[in-house]
Amino acid sequence: MRHSLPVAALLKVAFLFATCAGPSGANDAVPSDVVVGTDAADATSCPSGLVPWPGGECAPRVDKCPNPWELPVLSTAEGPLIGGGCVAIGPRACPKLWDPEADVDCEPGQLMEYDGNACPEGFVLTDDEVACIPFFAEDGVCGENEIPVLGGGCQAVGPDWYDPEAPNGGLDVPYFDECGPGLLALEGGGCVQVGPRACPKLWDPDADVDCDVGDVLPCPEGWTESEDGMYCDPKYGECGPGERSLVGGGCERVVPLAEDCPPGPFPEVPEGATDVVYVSAASTCSEGCGTAEAPFKTISAAIAAVPDGGHVLVGPGEYAEGLLIQKPVHVLGLCSAKVTVSGWAELPGDKPKVPKAGVAIDGASGVEVAGLRITSPAVGVAVLGAKDVMLEEMELSGVAGLGLYVGVGGKVTADELWLHDTEASPEKPWMNGYGIWVAGAGQLSANGTLMDRMRGAGVYAADSGTHVQLSDGEIRDTETLASGDMGVGVLATGKAVVSVERALMSANKSFGVFVSNGAALDIGLSVVRSTTSGEDGDTGHGIYGEDGATVVASDCLVEENVVLGVGAFDAGTNMSLVRTVVRATKSTPGAGNGLGVQVGYAAAMTLAGCLIDQNRSKGISVVQAAKNVVIYGSLVRKTMPQADADLGIGLALMSGGAATVSKSLFEENKGAALAVMDDETHVALVDTVLRTTKASADTQAGWGIIIGTGATGAVSGCLVENNVGDGIVVTEAGAPVELLATVVRDTAPGTETGAGSGVYVEGGSTVVGTDCLFERSTGWGVLATGPETRLELVRSAVRDTESLIEEGHGFGMLARDKAALVVSSCLVEGSPGSGIDARDSGTGVELSGSVVRNTKAAKNGTSGHGMDISSQGAAEVSGCLFEANTEVGIAVAESGSMLAVSGTAVRDTAPNGEGVGGIGLQASYGGTASVSACLLSGNALFGVALWHPGTSVDVSASVVRHTVPDATGYGGHAMELGAGATATVSESLFEENVALSIFAFDGGTRTDVSASVVRGTEPDSERFMGYGIQASEGAIGALSGCLLEQNTGVALLFARPDTRADVLGTIVRDTRPNSEGFLGSGLAAQEAAHVMLRLTLFDGNATTGVSAFGQGTVVEMAESAVLDTQPGGYTLETERSSEFQVCGDGILAAEGSTAVMLSTFVSGDARNGIYFNQSEGSVTDSVIVNNDFYGLAMEECADQVAWEGQGNHFLGNAAALPSDKAAQVTTSTGGMAVPPAPEMIEIPSGPGE
Repeated sequence: MRHSLPVAALLKVAFLFATCAGPSGANDAVPSDVVVGTDAADATSCPSGLVPWPGGECAPRVDKCPNPWELPVLSTAEGPLIGGGCVAIGPRACPKLWDPEADVDCEPGQLMEYDGNACPEGFVLTDDEVACIPFFAEDGVCGENEIPVLGGGCQAVGPDWYDPEAPNGGLDVPYFDECGPGLLALEGGGCVQVGPRACPKLWDPDADVDCDVGDVLPCPEGWTESEDGMYCDPKYGECGPGERSLVGGGCERVVPLAEDCPPGPFPEVPEGATDVVYVSAASTCSEGCGTAEAPFKTISAAIAAVPDGGHVLVGPGEYAEGLLIQKPVHVLGLCSAKVTVSGWAELPGDKPKVPKAGVAIDGASGVEVAGLRITSPAVGVAVLGAKDVMLEEMELSGVAGLGLYVGVGGKVTADELWLHDTEASPEKPWMNGYGIWVAGAGQLSANGTLMDRMRGAGVYAADSGTHVQLSDGEIRDTETLASGDMGVGVLATGKAVVSVERALMSANKSFGVFVSNGAALDIGLSVVRSTTSGEDGDTGHGIYGEDGATVVASDCLVEENVVLGVGAFDAGTNMSLVRTVVRATKSTPGAGNGLGVQVGYAAAMTLAGCLIDQNRSKGISVVQAAKNVVIYGSLVRKTMPQADADLGIGLALMSGGAATVSKSLFEENKGAALAVMDDETHVALVDTVLRTTKASADTQAGWGIIIGTGATGAVSGCLVENNVGDGIVVTEAGAPVELLATVVRDTAPGTETGAGSGVYVEGGSTVVGTDCLFERSTGWGVLATGPETRLELVRSAVRDTESLIEEGHGFGMLARDKAALVVSSCLVEGSPGSGIDARDSGTGVELSGSVVRNTKAAKNGTSGHGMDISSQGAAEVSGCLFEANTEVGIAVAESGSMLAVSGTAVRDTAPNGEGVGGIGLQASYGGTASVSACLLSGNALFGVALWHPGTSVDVSASVVRHTVPDATGYGGHAMELGAGATATVSESLFEENVALSIFAFDGGTRTDVSASVVRGTEPDSERFMGYGIQASEGAIGALSGCLLEQNTGVALLFARPDTRADVLGTIVRDTRPNSEGFLGSGLAAQEAAHVMLRLTLFDGNATTGVSAFGQGTVVEMAESAVLDTQPGGYTLETERSSEFQVCGDGILAAEGSTAVMLSTFVSGDARNGIYFNQSEGSVTDSVIVNNDFYGLAMEECADQVAWEGQGNHFLGNAAALPSDKAAQVTTSTGGMAVPPAPEMIEIPSGPGE
């Protein structure tokens, strides 16, 4: 950045006063006969090539051109000064007039046409039709989030859902309230509870339940709500031997203690019983037994004796026998605490499945057995081929092989059984000590049963057609087999069907519930807890299904199990968890984990209204091609790391797993709320909230979502908030990840980088975000990095990003290291430092239809750019709005960095915290930019700025206007360039800027301006400068086919050694003096600058049309015209006069400068046509007419100006001088006195002051 030259240095103001005042002294008037001419009487004939002029003189024909865009012609191919006519110059003219090689279809000297129209599409004619200018609506015409477009009208930009009148800062959708723990934020506002107590209409509007969305369901009878109200707990207590835990914390004896038994000696005779026999272990009866007075000694004898349907009433004692029941009979013991059967009976048949049992019921339906304690060293009770068997109030203790066996054809109802301490069978390897085994299509309905310390399994159901119903029971402390395997509360396999209701499975080893091989389990209102690991250390699971199992768990509590709470594996396995809680799963030192739920190997699972809480490693894990996992209305929270690791992921999908998640909440997990990894893994996330993830020590982040290593995902209508490090991370994704109508906000910084990005994309991934909001992130709102990485955002907003570190920047969007960022119809606002930043070779940004605004300065007070492109990054910007950013609207820096901007408005860029800057567009350090069909308005300091070698900016069909000074008072320039930069400007308009429209300085700096208009430049705060174009200190300029009008002070200013400028086919007119009447020159060259003018028209300027000052300054002018230069009007106090009016010369050369005029027409100037003051030059083949003072005046330099015999014509000049002083040409060696003229203030003699 370089301030323009000081006033005195630029214009030699004091000397200008002197030259305009003119020193006193003798003058040698050159008589008019040096001008080719005749008396009036002879004016009807002139020499060849000349025509009569008014006043009776002959001169070359110079036509008065009827149009303001036309230049009089002084020469043709026929010879110098012959022909007359006019040619079109300026912005509408065919450039072949001054550049025959121009690649345009037009005729030299004529106006351009565009498909039959006077102007290109989007351009309009100026009032006098001199120029076609790009037309944009005036400032204030277009509304918020609209930009003026080339040709008129307004175009909406930014997200189409943005509504300035809407709440939440104009963001109409998506919108989410901030909700408390356990509450799901709904899109559009509102908070509802999710999980087991949520009304299921939240995720299933057709659910047949009496509740509305947002209602909290009551707890089941006897259950108590948790401290936070999120779930219900039956509060089962810890009970002693023979006691079943009750809902609410109490305990109940399943079978009575001895002291609670009936007094006896026999059970009461059941009402309606007819055939009754009695048994007593103490009986001595040998004949006629069966009465109460003479009971049978053995139960077997009584069974044999009683008729079908009869009752056997058994008194206290131990019966060392087994019972084989093969007919309908009721065997009723007094009380299981007092009646023990310790023997066994062999089952008939050839190799029966169960060879012997304490009680064997074979083929007899309608059997009832009650009140017995079975301690047989064989199976406790075996039922084969017998239906309608009732077992009640029985204790099976220490039996071998199986507690209860229900085999082929068996159908049993059991009520209040206590099975405990079973042992393995020494005879049958498969009978390992299971509590209940139901197989071969057998059926069992058990209520109030307690199974305690079984081996292998509490309940084992096998085979197709087998049905087991368990209710109000408890299975606990099941031990593993001798091999160390199993230890299951309920095991179902081989297509068996099991139903469990209001049951407690507690402290079993290996599995609480295990379902496999096509079996089905329906479990409800039950608790599976405290399962422990088997000897292998890798089990301890609560509910487990595999190999085609079907499991439905409703209103269950699965807690404090080990390694895995709930698992489903293998193709064909289908598990549904409904209003179920899986919590506090523990890890082990060996196997680790502590997973809440895991689905794998192509299994399917549905979770609806569940709570997955305080598990370890992963709340839910989906692995190994499990493609059909659906999660509705669930809460996954507080997942903790396993014992030897540091991640506690809410939901993890890996190894080809897939899940659909909707209306769910993930909160307070650790490391990641959702992780999706590996090829063919996919997640679809809908209307879900992921928040408050805690950072892990390993990653130093607490991501909301991470998708990577080949995985894919789709996120719709979600809220990702208050996470750590990154809201969403996508790395090495296998296919585009889609984000739709999702909000990512309030991401806190990670401890390693200090960043907390909304979205972080890397590793060649592609992310497409539509209708999304990323707000209040830390460091960067969205970031894309790495080769082949691509981030596309559509109709989305990134706003209010926080600084990366205390004094650092915050980026709305950041792309680096060859990533691609594609942004359309988006809003980026309120970031500190940079709205959009692209850096590194191969990095590219495509920005269209978007708004970047209100970028704030970083905390150190600097920067605040709307967009930064650096380090060989590239960006294409089209149809966008950059407004109210800080320091720079758009910046491109460093060699290889490229920026292309089209159809874009950059406005109201403000200075930074130090009062510096406010630039619309800036290029530096070798960066390149093209600007097409753009409007830059109301920026501070510079509209466009470029510096340093290799830096280039190409501006076309654009408008730069209303640029204002920065807070220091400097600037207001439409364009400033220096330090070797290059600017190319075509078909553009610079208007109503301040101090300078275009300012170029330094050696190597080059400006090429064509077919453009520079007008209405206003003075700066000192009311001095309002220049059109200035080049100095070695800069090189080229100006062709342009119009400069109504600028202030000087239209074109060139200064300092090595500064060069070529001005071709250009119109410079109506330059205004400043408010004090100072200057108004068309062109000023000074201090050794070199300017070449050709086919250029200076018209109606003030003070001087063209001026040159200083040794080494050269102005070469050919085929041009200087017309109607007016006095400047500046007043100066002197000792001899109170004021005078300055100059009015067409061409002025002073202070040792050089001016060369060839084929130049000078006419109508208010003082001299051409004035040399102590300078040198030549005038050749020119026509100088009708100037108020001398046609040519030379002061103290006549011998240095070649003009005589050069084919010039001077006539009609000096009309404002007295007749005795009038002359066409005047010279002086001692100073030229300018005599008083009518209606002119006397100019004092002597040097100007």
